[in-house]
Amino acid sequence: MKRHNLISVSASCAILIVLVPLGLAQNDRSKEHPSGAPADPYSQKVKNTSFVSPTGERVLRHEIIINAGLQDVWNAMTTDDGLKSFMVPTAKIELKTGGAWETNYRIGSRIGDADNIRNQVLCYVPLEMLALKVNLTGAFPDGPRKAGTLFAVLTFKQLDPKSVLITESMAGWQQGPDWDKTWGFFDWGNAYTLGQLCKRFVEGPVDWNKREKAAR
Repeated sequence: MKRHNLISVSASCAILIVLVPLGLAQNDRSKEHPSGAPADPYSQKVKNTSFVSPTGERVLRHEIIINAGLQDVWNAMTTDDGLKSFMVPTAKIELKTGGAWETNYRIGSRIGDADNIRNQVLCYVPLEMLALKVNLTGAFPDGPRKAGTLFAVLTFKQLDPKSVLITESMAGWQQGPDWDKTWGFFDWGNAYTLGQLCKRFVEGPVDWNKREKAAR
């Protein structure tokens, strides 16, 4: 991990945050706590640019170039239908300061289910930045879950009319085995989710009904 400053992140938002929509499912898959890099070809396009700040704080960072227009990429990440098109079958997003960010990766889930992931929108700049406070579910170790210090920031940079660089940074990490385990989960999960976003703009949106039938 390289040491550099947090200018690029703090310029986007005064608070560093962890993005789990973007992370991986905290629902069923979190029990496995995968780690390392996903092997699928779309996730392989994601670059891990994590680093340690001058004060010794770890920042988990991933980035990927999406071949789509800025508005389309923004909509995919910040609307109910957008998230459902590649990430989760269940989503309810309130895109406003303090807004609710409720999702579930489980097919057949509904808004309001007890195992839903309930994060919070901290702030956003349309077409530029989205910041979330991550609320870990009970599937995670007690230490990180009770600390409540994980935050994420997602930035969108248009490179050309059909190319967008997305950077996701997670901060608020502490030290210890439970934190390392949680880091490993999001290291794998964030790369996977960004890879699925890339896949969505190549192969089209996910058909959750088809997946549900296949799972029966």
